[in-house]
Amino acid sequence: MKYTKYCIVVALILFTRVPLAFAGFEITEIMYDLDGTDTNREWVEVKNTGSTEDDLSKWYLFSDNTKHSLTPEGESMVQAGGYAVIAQNPTKFKVDWPNFSGMLFDSSWTGFNNESETIALKDPDLNIVSSVNFTSSMGGAGNGNSLQNIGGSWVDATPTPGLENVIVTSSGGGTISGGSSTTVVNSTITSYAKPKEIEAPRIIANIIVKNIISSGVSFPVNAVVTGYNKELLKYGKFIWNFGDGSTKEEKELKPFDYTYSYPGEYVLTLSYYQNYFNITPDATDRLIIKVIPSGVSISSVGSAIDPYVEIENKSSIELDLSKWYIQGAVNKFYIPTGTILLPNKKLKFSPKVTLFNDQDINSVSLYSPTGEVFANYPLPTVAPNIVNYTPKSDIVVKSVSNTKANIPEVINLDNLEASASTIPSTNGMSNTMLAWAGFLGVIVTSSVVVLLLQKKNRPLNDDLDIKAEDMKIIE
Repeated sequence: MKYTKYCIVVALILFTRVPLAFAGFEITEIMYDLDGTDTNREWVEVKNTGSTEDDLSKWYLFSDNTKHSLTPEGESMVQAGGYAVIAQNPTKFKVDWPNFSGMLFDSSWTGFNNESETIALKDPDLNIVSSVNFTSSMGGAGNGNSLQNIGGSWVDATPTPGLENVIVTSSGGGTISGGSSTTVVNSTITSYAKPKEIEAPRIIANIIVKNIISSGVSFPVNAVVTGYNKELLKYGKFIWNFGDGSTKEEKELKPFDYTYSYPGEYVLTLSYYQNYFNITPDATDRLIIKVIPSGVSISSVGSAIDPYVEIENKSSIELDLSKWYIQGAVNKFYIPTGTILLPNKKLKFSPKVTLFNDQDINSVSLYSPTGEVFANYPLPTVAPNIVNYTPKSDIVVKSVSNTKANIPEVINLDNLEASASTIPSTNGMSNTMLAWAGFLGVIVTSSVVVLLLQKKNRPLNDDLDIKAEDMKIIE
């Protein structure tokens, strides 16, 4: 009995001397209303308030009733007590803060409401760990300052992205640099982790997908749906909306691939119905997907001695070439699963791997797993659009056939105009003019014939006088 008590006492002593490890991030600074335009220039600073390093890329920034994935610009493990900045656009952030050398994460949100907004950090289990409900009256409203958590209170202060928030005094103390500004500090104030908010049990849907992808490139889509007791829910009604006019409905939750055809920003949503005939979903989740141009090309090929193939990725994100293939003029090479082409880098495939020969590199194409052509080498040449042009001339030459087939043998005197219209015009005269000329010719000829006949039938007279009755008017 004494031995048992002794063991318990020793265990309690050891337990109290070993610190308990816990993880957590807290929102410590918000830049929501910058001087000038806010578009793609907003950012949020977070601190790892846990006792061990933690992977921030598995967490989410929540705003506008939408969770936003976090993509690291380099390392994703934030050390205990360390800081990281979540930028709406890392490129513009680096322009605003050229001296920043801390940890940077890329995310995508439509923009904070400058008057009032609620943002939060969610852990991988979608629990809210840190949330802030701020208004413009709290500070940082377009005056060049940010909103900072100092000593448990949110105040208006000079921005210090990636650095500890401090009390600013007019004199004394040292200096710290943050971006392009320098802040005079009097003392250091440590931010303390807030306890997790206790939420009632509920069904939670969690979309698992990269939030920045390339257009035309298929990417895996998956989700996890948990019930009231954190059990996995795989059956029911799952409706996906990809934000580009396409939807997908399933009775069983399972991963699949999807492709966005054009660059842009799309809202991907998942609605889960535990009962297939329910009208209102039991859980929903949404994620903004940023689609950028693919930027993949065949940058060069080798020679007959070394027929290699080089592929270039001109985009700002890495490209997974798993299941892609290179088609040569004769042979085909399937790229192994797990082959990654880093952003703004080139990857050269040796003929020892592809087994390509000098004929293959005469015509090389790169295909995606879905069979779409992404690049060709050499680039196809477009033939010029040649138009057959005949210059105009003042002289128009027309061939007129003298065959009987072109000129009718019999002319209908009752319809001279119609008959004449069938005769080809010559010397620029129209058919109508020829018809009238023929009609007048017939009248004149008829008049002459009538006169001759009358003269022939009349008895001879010595004086050859012409009497009135010998005259006849022909109309």
